[in-house]
Amino acid sequence: MPRPSRPLLACGLATLVVALSGCTGSTGGEPVPTATHVDLSSWGPESGNGVTLLSGPGARAEALEAMRDAGAVEMTGRFRDARGERVDIEFAGSPAAFEATFTASGDRTHIVAAGDRAYVRPSPAIAAEASLDPDAYACVGLDDPLVTRWGSMLDPVELVTELTVDAASLGSPADGSVDVILGQEGTSGALTISTTGAPLPLRLVRADDEGELDVEFAGWGEPAAAATPAPLAAGC
Repeated sequence: MPRPSRPLLACGLATLVVALSGCTGSTGGEPVPTATHVDLSSWGPESGNGVTLLSGPGARAEALEAMRDAGAVEMTGRFRDARGERVDIEFAGSPAAFEATFTASGDRTHIVAAGDRAYVRPSPAIAAEASLDPDAYACVGLDDPLVTRWGSMLDPVELVTELTVDAASLGSPADGSVDVILGQEGTSGALTISTTGAPLPLRLVRADDEGELDVEFAGWGEPAAAATPAPLAAGC
């Protein structure tokens, strides 16, 4: 089965490994579709939240809506590019207030953000490029390249929106969840969502010619405790 004409992981994620060494860039997400609703007249509480009655695109739309309603989340996982280089990802919070860590080959970038201010302790390579102290947190705006270079990895809703545009169908429900199949035969991955309570994502697995992403979601609706880190760089 042919893959999408433009690998979706090229939308910002393929730059994660090189971002630790100074590459910048990000892309916007695809428009979020309107949820596809069905006649639930024959549905009962024992059927769960009803997401299994929807099509793949419909279930995706409901999951995205649930994500926006829930707000904050913990997202952990990894991205591995086509060369085999790996970035470990830790994110907690929402785009407005979060804590995130990206680690590759032992190099670590840590970001704490709240309001319109972000504190970034860059990896050694980024610190050298930007003439920063790698042992202190730089104070920048959320629109600074030190922050925006990470693209949708700092916005779980945007990330899931970007990487699930080819939602095709649903798998078989199991253990309180169901897979939204990505690609016509599931060759591109799956978005696993809950079939009880709100239809929130539990896991996203995506693979294409640019690499592979595997992240898990937990703690929906629990805000991050984004305290000001230390030490701060001069001028903060």
